[in-house]
Amino acid sequence: MDIRSLSGNIANRIAEFETPFFLFDLDKIVSNINHLNASLNPAQIFFALKSNSLIPVLETISRHGCGFEANNVPELEKVIAAGSHPSNIINSSPIVAASDVRKMYKSGVDCFTFDSKEQVQNIKFNAPGAKTVMRLSSTNEGSRFNLSKNLGIDPTASADLLHYAKANGLRIHGITFHVGSQCHTPFNWCAGIDQCAELFRQFPELEMINIGGGFPVRYNGSIPDVTYISQVINDSINKNFEKRPTLYIEPGRFIVGDCAIACASVINVHHQKSISRAAVDLSVFGGLIEIIEVGDGFQYPIETAGNGEKQLYRIIGATCAGTDVIVENIQLPRLKVALRNPKNSSRIYLLNTGAYSLEYVMTAGTNGFNGLTIPRVHYIKDGEIVEEK
Repeated sequence: MDIRSLSGNIANRIAEFETPFFLFDLDKIVSNINHLNASLNPAQIFFALKSNSLIPVLETISRHGCGFEANNVPELEKVIAAGSHPSNIINSSPIVAASDVRKMYKSGVDCFTFDSKEQVQNIKFNAPGAKTVMRLSSTNEGSRFNLSKNLGIDPTASADLLHYAKANGLRIHGITFHVGSQCHTPFNWCAGIDQCAELFRQFPELEMINIGGGFPVRYNGSIPDVTYISQVINDSINKNFEKRPTLYIEPGRFIVGDCAIACASVINVHHQKSISRAAVDLSVFGGLIEIIEVGDGFQYPIETAGNGEKQLYRIIGATCAGTDVIVENIQLPRLKVALRNPKNSSRIYLLNTGAYSLEYVMTAGTNGFNGLTIPRVHYIKDGEIVEEK
C-alpha cells in the first residue's frame, strides 16, 4: 500500500485528516488472506492477534474464514468483541498463566501449547480434555526477530516431553514451531517440518503441524515471495509425509503489514548543508517501535506528496528521547513547516506499518510517552474511506 496508489477521492480525504494518523486498507487484508490460502492451501489460518488487534481489522479477518491465535484473556475478549467465537481460537504460547488457561478453556478455547513439564501440569489441571500441541525450538536463521530463544523445547528432548504429556493424560494433537518473524530464509520451514516428521513417526496419534508465521513483508530490502515460500513448504511436507497432516499457519505480519500507511506532519526543520533535521508529530514510541527493536538499519519505506530537488534529511520523532529516530538519512523533496497554518506543512507517509505498530501504544487519540499524541486510525473498505472507529 502506498500513497500514490490511492484513488483521488481517498487522497483528497486523507489530506484533510489531522496528523498523526494510520490508514488501514481492509480490502488489502482480504487480498492477503486469499493469496495465502491459494498458494499454501492450509487447513486453517489463525491470525496472530499480537500483530494487530484493532476491532475492524479483526472483524474483516473473521468474516473471511480465519481463526485467531491468542494467549490471554484480554486477547480472548478482543476476539469476542470482533464477533468471533472462542472455539475459533488456538493458543500457541507455552507460557500462558494458569488463570488465563482456566478462563480461556471455560470460555470455549480448546487448544493449548506446552514446551515444558510445568506447562503440561498447567494444562492438565486447568484445561482437562483440551487438545494440546508441543512447541519445538527451531532454527530462526535469517529472520529479523528470533522467536526460538525464549520459547520451544530442544528437539533432542521433545520425544521425552511428549511421553510425559501422554503419561499425564494430555490429549496430544500436534506439533508447532516458529521460524522467526520476518523470515528471509524459506528453508527454515523445511528444518522445522523435518523435526515434526520424525515425531510423527514415533507418535502416530499426532495429526497436525502448525508452522507458525514468519511470512515477510517488504520494508527496506528484498524478500522471498510468499508463493515461492509456499512451494518450498509444500514440497517439504510432500517429501516427509505419505499422508498430508492437518496444516495450520499463524501469520500476523503478512496479513496486515502492508495494509497500512502512517502519516505525520513536519513540525520543525533545521536545514543544513550536509544533512538536515526534520522533526515530525509521529514517534517511534507512537507506533513505530520496531525501528528500535530491530536495530539493524530497519526502516519503513517513506514517501511524500512533494516534488522538486531532493535533500538529505534525518527524520526524528516528536519526543526528546535520543532514540526517537525514524530514519537516519533519506533523500526527500525539501520539507517545510507552515507556521501560520500548520495544516499546510509537509507530510511524510510511512508505508507497510500495519503490523506490530499500534499494538505497542495506548488507545488512539490519547497521549503517550512525553505527551505524545497517539495516532488516530482511519479505514478503507470497498474502496472508500469508512467512518473512524
